[in-house]
Amino acid sequence: MNMKGMDCSDYLSSSLTKEIRLNYNKMNITM
Repeated sequence: MNMKGMDCSDYLSSSLTKEIRLNYNKMNITM
């Protein structure tokens, strides 16, 4: 498997966006 910097950054950004979306939904629910 070829691990490039772009692939790594893409994976990290995608996981970060997922967590941010989850936290955003939680904030909306509490509000």
